[in-house]
Amino acid sequence: MRGRSGVAAAAAGLVLAGVFAVPAPALAADCALGDLGVWLGVCSRDPAPSPTPQPSEPGGSLLPGDLLPGILTPDAPSSPDAPSSPDAPTDPAASPAPTAEPDPGAPVLTADPPVLSGTGLRLEGLSGIAIVEVAHADGSTGRALRISADTVVVDGFALDVPGDGGGLDNHSTRMTASGHVVVYADSITGILRSNAEIVIDTLSAPPSPETLSELTSIHIPLVGMIADRVVHTQSHQQTYDGAG
Repeated sequence: MRGRSGVAAAAAGLVLAGVFAVPAPALAADCALGDLGVWLGVCSRDPAPSPTPQPSEPGGSLLPGDLLPGILTPDAPSSPDAPSSPDAPTDPAASPAPTAEPDPGAPVLTADPPVLSGTGLRLEGLSGIAIVEVAHADGSTGRALRISADTVVVDGFALDVPGDGGGLDNHSTRMTASGHVVVYADSITGILRSNAEIVIDTLSAPPSPETLSELTSIHIPLVGMIADRVVHTQSHQQTYDGAG
């Protein structure tokens, strides 16, 4: 194809010679020389077919419909972590907390629980483990882990009961609660026989009896406990002030 200078020179020569092409109605829209361009063969009367788009190459120009680097298509996820479909698996940690049913048989419990600790926990005649809603002495309500059994034994028992400006420490080599025992706990933190640490709270499914029997160390914010009888072996108590 001729360059711009060649086309311009040819057009100028024909104009000087008085040669003009006969006008025709169907010139291509992009023919800048009009009929003269058709006569010279640089323009067409029929619209040129649209070129077939070819994939762009690195460093080349973008074709219509190409995407700029880093721009996602409308159907693509907004981030690499976004699920690709409604059926994509979800994070188990995001599962809703189990429902806490009101416990009409629970006494009014403390909103500032003492902390029970021990070197072992043994349950006999376990009849239920559930997450319930209980009333507190300050008028509020809260979730609690309820454990019901015939007997609950805690070895290396220690109970820290906070109070205004101080508190009370209660220690015994063993605490045995028997007869219709119900323990209400805010949570249970402990170490299993495998030396693995475990945290049991009211926002996940209740623990299995096997898990509780594997605990060798426990730390329990004790919301409350009821039993027909409680016996402490080699017990001693002492008070402490706020600075202790």
